[in-house]
Amino acid sequence: MRRPTCVVTGSACGIGAATVAALAASGNDTFGFDLQQQAAQDVALQAEREHPPTRHAAIGVDVADEAGVITVSPGVTDTPMIERPLSDPTQRRRLEDLAAQRRIGAAAEIASGIVYLLSPGASFTHGANLVIDGGLVLQ
Repeated sequence: MRRPTCVVTGSACGIGAATVAALAASGNDTFGFDLQQQAAQDVALQAEREHPPTRHAAIGVDVADEAGVITVSPGVTDTPMIERPLSDPTQRRRLEDLAAQRRIGAAAEIASGIVYLLSPGASFTHGANLVIDGGLVLQ
């Protein structure tokens, strides 16, 4: 069975970088895109070094005819994007209280959901939106 080639947007840091690492650990190849091209290339090179024989690049894409359209909606996730609010205890508590689980998500948790969507177990999934938000939509 041919392993999937996965396109990862925002691959230079946070959820994107964690997704590249998780996909590589699962034996998948990746193409990463980010406004920070050098950082995205660094993530790709690191994944290639740590998880041979997977292949990773920061540019280019080869989309198969049977590609599915799937989105992921993450909740509040501990990434550099929200580093400042998380450093303030009052704002952090407010953000934690948004979700039913009363905590901030980790980038690796979001990446795990993405890895599932690209696995054979999700082969019948198409046109879906996977919500990984700690119960934010339940509030």
